[in-house]
Amino acid sequence: MDQLLVMELIKELAVGFKAARSYPTGHPVFDRAVSRAMSVLTRICAEHSKFSITLAEDGVVCQDVRLEIGKNPALISLVDNLRRKDITSISFTSAVKHDDIAHLYSVLASLQAQLGEHGDAAKMLKAQGTESIMINRTPAASVMKKDTSTKTHEEIIEAIRTLMEIVRRHGAVSESRGPFAIVLNDIEEVSKGDWHSYSEALSGVVDLLPLEKRVALLQDVQMKSFVLTLMSRLKAETLVELITNWERQGRKDCITKVMGVIEKEKFTEMVPNLKKKQINIYEYLTNASINILDDDVAAALTEEDIKVLVQPYYNALETHDAGLRVEALKSLIKLARRLVVDKKFDMATPIILRISVAIEQEAVDEAISQVMKDLQDLYAALTKHEQRDLCEKLVEPFGNISGRAGLSLDLRREIVKFLSATGNPSVLPMLFSFLWESGLYPEVRSAIQGFGRHAVNQAIQFLRDAEDFSVRMKLVDVLKNIGEPSIEVLRINLDAREWYLRRNIVRIFGEIGDPGVVTHLERMLRDEDQRVRLELVRTWGKLNYRDGLVKALNDKSVQVKGEALRGLRKFLDAEEVIDLLPGLSETGDEVYVELLKIIDEKKVFEAMNWIGDLLKRLEWRDDAPAKEIKELGVSALTKLDGDNAKMILLDLQKSKDKTLANFAAAALRRIG
Repeated sequence: MDQLLVMELIKELAVGFKAARSYPTGHPVFDRAVSRAMSVLTRICAEHSKFSITLAEDGVVCQDVRLEIGKNPALISLVDNLRRKDITSISFTSAVKHDDIAHLYSVLASLQAQLGEHGDAAKMLKAQGTESIMINRTPAASVMKKDTSTKTHEEIIEAIRTLMEIVRRHGAVSESRGPFAIVLNDIEEVSKGDWHSYSEALSGVVDLLPLEKRVALLQDVQMKSFVLTLMSRLKAETLVELITNWERQGRKDCITKVMGVIEKEKFTEMVPNLKKKQINIYEYLTNASINILDDDVAAALTEEDIKVLVQPYYNALETHDAGLRVEALKSLIKLARRLVVDKKFDMATPIILRISVAIEQEAVDEAISQVMKDLQDLYAALTKHEQRDLCEKLVEPFGNISGRAGLSLDLRREIVKFLSATGNPSVLPMLFSFLWESGLYPEVRSAIQGFGRHAVNQAIQFLRDAEDFSVRMKLVDVLKNIGEPSIEVLRINLDAREWYLRRNIVRIFGEIGDPGVVTHLERMLRDEDQRVRLELVRTWGKLNYRDGLVKALNDKSVQVKGEALRGLRKFLDAEEVIDLLPGLSETGDEVYVELLKIIDEKKVFEAMNWIGDLLKRLEWRDDAPAKEIKELGVSALTKLDGDNAKMILLDLQKSKDKTLANFAAAALRRIG
C-alpha cells in the first residue's frame, strides 16, 4: 500500500476526530473533515477492497506499511485517543460511505460513559448502522518483524551498477524493467538517509536511455516513497512526457503525486510545455495541495493562466463560510504581492481591485482581522514599486468599514495599525475619525504622530470643527506630541477666525515647549478675545518669557494681569515688586491675590503699608474673593513681622468689618 496515502488517511482521521470534538454533526467544519477523509479512502479503495489500520507498540500498521509514531502530531493524537477507548484496529471496506465516516468520528469523540451504554466502541458504531467500517476486527500488531532481506548499501550500489551496464549494453526497456523494479524495491526498504544519493545515481542511469524509452521504463512503476524521490530528480522533458502519457491513460493520481514533489524551478520550466500539450495543470496542483498562489511557480504563468487560476478563489469569496473567504483572500493577496514583486502590475491590478471589493463587503470582523497582516505586506510591496493608484484602492474599503456601528475593538486596532503602516497621508482623515472612539486613543495618537507635519493641517481643521470638548483636548494633545514639525503650520494658523482655535494653538506652543516661538506670539497680546490673551500669558509662563509677561501687566483685563503676575513670580525680587505696586494698586482681585502671594513669598517688608491700605479698601465687602484677599493679606503681615506689622494688625482688629477684625485678632494671638 502507498505509504503517502496511509499517512494522509491517518492525518485526516486525526483532524476529523478533533473536528468531531469541537463541532456537531452537520456543521460545515465537521462535514469538510468527513469529505476530506472520504476523498483519501476513495483513492485507497480503488486498489484495495479491504484494509485495516492496526495499532502496534510504537506506531501504526496498515497492510505492508508501518508508520512509527515518533514526533508526528497526527499519529500521536490518533493513537492516544484510540488507546484510551480500547480500540486496537479500524477496518475499512470499499463500500464505505460519507455517513459511515461521520458515524466513526462521532464514536471516536464520544465520552467513556456514552461508549459504556452500548458496551464498547465497536458496538456503538454498529448500532448506528455502519457495516463498512469495523472496530477491533483485527488483533493488535504488538510485534512486526523486520524484513531480513533488507539489502546493504554495498549491495544496492552493485545493483545500480549492474542496471547501468544492462542499459548501456542493451538499451532495451524489456531488459531493464526487471532489474530496475528490483532496485526500486530494495531501496524502498532501506534508510531514507541514503535516498538522495541513490536517486541521483538512478536518475543518471535513466538519462542514458532515449526519451521515449525513459518514459516506457517509468510509466508503470508503483508510486512508493522512494519512487517519488526519484521522480523529483528526473529531467523536465522526461516528466513532461510521463505526465502526458498518464493524462492519456487517465492515471491522474500518478500526476498528482509527482506534481507534489517537483521543485519550483523545474516546475517553472515544465509549465509552458505542459500547457502546449493541453494538460490541465491547475487541477493537479490543487489535488497535490500545491498553493500556486503562494509559490514562486506563479512566475511561469501568463495573464490568461492567472484568470483561470483565480476564478475558484473569486467564487470562494461569495460563500457563506467565513473561513473559506479568509483562505481565499489570503491566497489572492499573496498572489497579488508576488505579481507586484515581479513587476507584473497589469496582472496584479484586477486581483487587487477584487480584493478591495471583498474587504469592503466582508461582514465578519474576525475575517477582516485575519488578513490585515497580509494586506500590510501587499501595501508595502506596492509602495516600494510606486503603485500609488493601487495603494489607494487597497486603503479605500477602510473608510466605510471604520464607519460601521459595532465594529469590534480588536478590528479597529488592526485598522489603525494598518493605516499607520501605509505612511500615506491620504489615510489621515480615517485615523482622525478614530479619535471619537473610546479605548483607542494611545494607538491613534501614535499613528497620527508618525505622519509628522503632514498631520498638522488635518489636525487643525478637525480642531476647528470639533464640538466635543474631549475630542478637542485629544487634538491638542496630538499636536503637542507631534512637536517641532507642527510649529510652522501652527504659526500660520495663529490668525484663524475662531477664537477657540487661536487659543488652542497658543496652548499647544506652550505644551511643545520651544522658547523660539515666544517673540512670534507677541502679536497675540493684541487679540480681541481675552481668553486668547489669558492662554498667551500662561504659555509665556511655561516658556519663561519674562519680557512678554511684563508687557501683559498693561493688559486691560484683570485676569490677564493676574496670570502675568503668576508667571513673573519666579523672576521678581523684592525691589521689583515694590516698583510694581503703584501701578497695580487700583486693578482688581486677581491682581491683588497674586501680589499678596508674591509679597509673602519674597518677604517684601516695604509692602506692609500697601497691604494695610488694600485691606482697608476692602472693608464691608463680604464676597468670597474679598474674604480670600483679607485672609492672604493678614497672613502676609504676620510673616513680615515687626512693630509696623503689629500696629497695622491692631488697627485692623478695630475694624467694623467682622471678618477682617477676626482675621487680625487671630493673627495677633499667633505672633503674641
